[in-house]
Amino acid sequence: MTLDLPALIEKARDPNLKVRVMALKQLRSLQQQGVVLPPSAVTLLDQWDREQAQNYEKFLKTPAQGVDDVTHFDCAQKPEPRSQKESELQSGIVSYLQGLGWYVMQTFVGSKRGGSVWMHKGLPDLICIKDGQVLFLEVKRPSRDSQQTPEQKETQREIQQHGGICEVVRSIMDVHNLIAIRVNRLEEGGEE
Repeated sequence: MTLDLPALIEKARDPNLKVRVMALKQLRSLQQQGVVLPPSAVTLLDQWDREQAQNYEKFLKTPAQGVDDVTHFDCAQKPEPRSQKESELQSGIVSYLQGLGWYVMQTFVGSKRGGSVWMHKGLPDLICIKDGQVLFLEVKRPSRDSQQTPEQKETQREIQQHGGICEVVRSIMDVHNLIAIRVNRLEEGGEE
């Protein structure tokens, strides 16, 4: 059975969401298998990645509609929007990266969160690996009061001094942009 790449690319442009997603998943699979795709297919996959990142952002910003969020039963009044927890953002980022084929390790520091108390103080929240690229990501809520500790800043500086990619991310779009700009540039042989 031969692969009809032009037909698959055409399906990836189909207005029917189900058809489009199936074709995009097939293209992503081919890309991960090392098949060199034409620029039009790569562009479609990049657009899909951006859409996925934006959808995750919207999902994470939508307040949960569970019983815990209801403060009273006045249906005329909207519930107060809750601020996003760092753990929820981190979970969304992990899902997003795994969907792109990244291997993601979460580093829980301290015995209260179940991690090893022997880990390096200031170690970023996520270590992400794909195709020989390693990202260290410190996840922070998108608010001004959510800042790095001095140990986290020092660790970030040390990782970067040794040529590593270590960044603070406050949204899935931050991760998407980091991959699009820094990681893809390295893959293409560009300078950091």
